[in-house]
Amino acid sequence: MIAPATTTTPLTMALSVTDADCIAELRTRDEGPDRDSFALSALRVGLLAMRQAAGVVDRQAIRSEGDRLLETLRTSLQSHYERTTDDMGTLLEKYFDVNDGTLLQRIDRLVKKDGDLESVLSRYVDGETSSLSTSLERHLGADSPLLQILSTDRSKGLLAALNDVIKESVRTRNEAIIQEFTLDKEDSALARLVSRVTDENGKLRKEFASDIQQLRREFSLDNEEGSLCRLVRQVEQSRRAIVSEFAPDNEDSILWKIGNLLASTNESIRDSLTLDDDKSPLSRLKRELVGAVDELNKRNYEFHTEVREALAAITARRDEAKRSTRHGDQFHDAVGAFVDHESQRLNDLCELTGDTAGSISRCKKGDVVVTLGPESSAPDVRIVYEAKGDKSYTLKSALEELKTARDNRQAEIGVFVFARDAAPAGLDALNRFGSDIVVVWESEDPSTDVNLLAAHSIARFMAIEKMKSDAVKTGDRTAIESAVQSIFANVDALCDIQRLATTVKNNGDKIVSKAVKLESIVRDQLELIEQHASTL
Repeated sequence: MIAPATTTTPLTMALSVTDADCIAELRTRDEGPDRDSFALSALRVGLLAMRQAAGVVDRQAIRSEGDRLLETLRTSLQSHYERTTDDMGTLLEKYFDVNDGTLLQRIDRLVKKDGDLESVLSRYVDGETSSLSTSLERHLGADSPLLQILSTDRSKGLLAALNDVIKESVRTRNEAIIQEFTLDKEDSALARLVSRVTDENGKLRKEFASDIQQLRREFSLDNEEGSLCRLVRQVEQSRRAIVSEFAPDNEDSILWKIGNLLASTNESIRDSLTLDDDKSPLSRLKRELVGAVDELNKRNYEFHTEVREALAAITARRDEAKRSTRHGDQFHDAVGAFVDHESQRLNDLCELTGDTAGSISRCKKGDVVVTLGPESSAPDVRIVYEAKGDKSYTLKSALEELKTARDNRQAEIGVFVFARDAAPAGLDALNRFGSDIVVVWESEDPSTDVNLLAAHSIARFMAIEKMKSDAVKTGDRTAIESAVQSIFANVDALCDIQRLATTVKNNGDKIVSKAVKLESIVRDQLELIEQHASTL
């Protein structure tokens, strides 16, 4: 069986139909998709029939087409049945509805008392004087002409004449029927039927015998031109060709060529991957890698030398800066840059005010002023920063100067930033004293950035809380206070760990890991503060 073609590429053809039967059948369909679909189906049925007539049996295609046609017919009949059922139901409901059906209303008007039917019957039927009684008496009475004609006593009456006509008609029809069903007459219907059946039967036998003989010749192995013999020859030729292509002793076979190609490829790979030959790719790769490693070692040594020299220069400049009067200015600038970066991230306004006087006459206290932005929960609230990098300040004097700075800059919250080497002995890294925060930070040590970051976030929260203390929810206040206390504790622990890390060498990795973890916790708490503060 030859399987149907599976290609889905459409084939466009412009056909002109000239056959009268085809034109008549196509015109029974509406022009458009209906006619196109019917024509395609007819073309497919015709092609399959011609293929079968040529000796190719495509059972699956015929079965599929038959199933599709049956499914299309079933769908059409089902749709017609449903539509007819709906229309019939609507019509019957209109006529037979128990409440307002047309038929019931009409019947009610006919049969009700004094209705149409009773009026008509009473007028034409009721009583001896009715129209029906009078008409019957006149036409069917004892003296009526009808009874005189139908009387059996008269030989020329209607019944006698009717009896004679019927007898003659029956006799004539019987003779005609007998003549049509006799075999003695050549032109009778029965004789013509027997002759036609005999002729058609002989013709059918001859055609069937011819078809059987043709099929026998096509599928006979004795007929070299038959379909079966041609198929056997093609299969035998294909088998011999396959055996020849995969014969190991045939130098022209594919198997022989593949073996030679694998052998040559194996030899080429072995020659390319050997280190015994200086010209092999692997040897060249080894020389290039050795040269690259040597060059990398040389550059690494030069880089380390430059780094050590640069670190030495930086250390020398930093020591010189600490001994000079510019160390304090550099620390102020570093604090200002850090606070300005955080303010930009939070859409706040940062001003470096160390060189300008404030609201107090000729007073320049307050190095940096941060004004909360309009998108924050406390717009225009101010935070002042005071940064000191020398050892002349105690905690008490720092708080006094920070109070003056808050008054001078009209700020609600103050932050005093000590350089690590200038902070009073025993001072924690992060401290809170009412509206003031004291923090220890070193610009050259990134590990202390979390201290100043925590101080900035806590100061923003304190500013928001101070402005909107009545509007802050109890749950948010508790969560923020808890986060702030956790930050103070974790920052102190972080500073202790960092101090231990500078002196302890044996367990340095563990200490640094713990410090990193605590720093992550502190940053999470700061994000929590910002989230709660943004909702205030």
